[in-house]
Amino acid sequence: MSMVQQEVKKKIQNPKLGLLEESVLYSSEDAEFYCNKKFTSIEKNSVSFQDITFDGCLFERINFSSIILEDVDLIDVVFRHCDLSNQVFDKRLLSRVQFDNCKLVGTSFVDASLKDICFQETNVSYANFSKSKMRYVMITDSDFSFTTFLETKINHIALENVKFVGTEFFQTSLKGIDLSSCEIRDAKFDSSSIRGAKIHFLQCQDLISMLGVEVVEK
Repeated sequence: MSMVQQEVKKKIQNPKLGLLEESVLYSSEDAEFYCNKKFTSIEKNSVSFQDITFDGCLFERINFSSIILEDVDLIDVVFRHCDLSNQVFDKRLLSRVQFDNCKLVGTSFVDASLKDICFQETNVSYANFSKSKMRYVMITDSDFSFTTFLETKINHIALENVKFVGTEFFQTSLKGIDLSSCEIRDAKFDSSSIRGAKIHFLQCQDLISMLGVEVVEK
């Protein structure tokens, strides 16, 4: 990990969890926020949440496939071994959130604000971060293949062993971002996005092929 990445890792604020009360995940029309809860089970097959904030909560082994999250903010939240595939966090706030060994396939973060976020051993393929703002983000041993970054503002991000296979970066500046430990095979960049990024010399072949240039040996 480069010095810049180490510095980013040091400055990322971890979720602030206090004394957690174990609780069953249930929906309530009267609730505006859920605070200091540990959720390991669901009340019933179908649960919905709208216009609420989860603050200081831990979700463990929760499958959100039968849970509807609409206009939900996340502050000081940890997800462990959870499946949040196809959930929508468009235009929402995620602050000090950790995804540990989770599944977020097809999850949407369009125009969302993400600050102090950690993705660890997490599948985030086919997700959409278009027009989102990402600041102080750590991504480790995770899969972001075929994910879309369009007009995404990225500041202070550290990447370690991340798959960006077939991922799209358009109008998204990667200047100063270290991609050298990442897999960028078949990734798509426009010239303004890739300019100033740091790559390993072995990754040059991936970028050259993207430009339609063929390298021959004589």
